[in-house]
Amino acid sequence: MERENKKFNLKDFKGKNMHKKLCLCFSCASVFEEQHQCPECGWQIEPEQYERIYNYAKAAVYYGIYYRKAYESQLAKSKQINIHYALVDPSEVASFIGVCAVSGIIGQISYNLIQKAFHKIIKSMKGKEIEHDYDTKEINIYIENINCFCKNFEGIDPEIKNLIKDEMIGWAATELFMEELEKDPKIKGKLEESEKKSYKIIREIPRPEDFEKFWNSL
Repeated sequence: MERENKKFNLKDFKGKNMHKKLCLCFSCASVFEEQHQCPECGWQIEPEQYERIYNYAKAAVYYGIYYRKAYESQLAKSKQINIHYALVDPSEVASFIGVCAVSGIIGQISYNLIQKAFHKIIKSMKGKEIEHDYDTKEINIYIENINCFCKNFEGIDPEIKNLIKDEMIGWAATELFMEELEKDPKIKGKLEESEKKSYKIIREIPRPEDFEKFWNSL
């Protein structure tokens, strides 16, 4: 199979390797320069908790929306999958919208609060990284597709489900393997062991209690 649009580094999904320019306040939905205390409302969060939620939401957007759309479009047009993708990773605003969606799906935050967070994020990002206006219809599609991702791609075409899982495992395993290889050259040739670990890492699901005080300042 061919592979298109190769421009993505899975290190972006690992907290310790991420280099975000912006940070999202999980209390008032302000967007600010990367730090773990909001200059607007004073909200603070442990870096590990922030990364766990942000990384999961970003992966949900990347695989649950971007990859799904690419493969579903290809299948609809060609009636078969003959091209694999390596898509550009999500923008900050797309990832932040993913955080909102995940807070509702896993954290059971009310839809009204999520909508307020969506609109504040989009307003804050205008003129920065926002690629277009996100209307209510598109936001609802985000929620629907991310919900599917959270449920392990329940209900989508089995071929597409397996392709997306392969993409997730392949990229994560390669990055994990290279890190482990640097620590211990003797593991050379054991990429399959990294594959087993990698899917668990990228599917690390935030806990409902992680969202306990989300959007409280809105």
